[in-house]
Amino acid sequence: MRKKISLVEERKIYQNEFYLVFDDRVRFPSGKEGTYFRVRNADNPLGAVIIPRLPDGRFVLLENYRYAAGKTMLEFPRGLGDVNESSAEIAKRELLEETGFGAATWARLGQFMPNGAIFEEQVEVWLADLNCEQGDIEQPDEGAIALHKYSSAQVRQLVADGKLTDGFTLSALALLWMKV
Repeated sequence: MRKKISLVEERKIYQNEFYLVFDDRVRFPSGKEGTYFRVRNADNPLGAVIIPRLPDGRFVLLENYRYAAGKTMLEFPRGLGDVNESSAEIAKRELLEETGFGAATWARLGQFMPNGAIFEEQVEVWLADLNCEQGDIEQPDEGAIALHKYSSAQVRQLVADGKLTDGFTLSALALLWMKV
């Protein structure tokens, strides 16, 4: 069996209300010691991304300004978990907080790890069949600018044209399209 990288010393170098950042001392399979950078959610290792589907089959995407990217992006609602919150609870809360929508039915499509080399985060993908046509941005301070509604064909075209580039949204779409 192949040896794994093992922890020698956990070294937390930063913490805020959302994340813990570590620069750990580790031992590599060769026996050599070095460091490994990792990030963990402060409250819960779970996150959720929600694919909101309207009764007519269109999808709801948020237009958000993303500070780190320095640009506006189209994406599905998503968020981190609070203490002891399940992914289903995260999904329901985030959908309502970010869009004002509630859902009639929910289906878990799978999970992914956004960056398993650095982040200790598992994101579950939920398809939410919405129970109405109207929602509203509930948390404009998070960078949300507008809600947009697109048909499945339009979403595919946004991906093909390179206009939909958010990794969480692309991962969620991959799981959705594999199930359809």
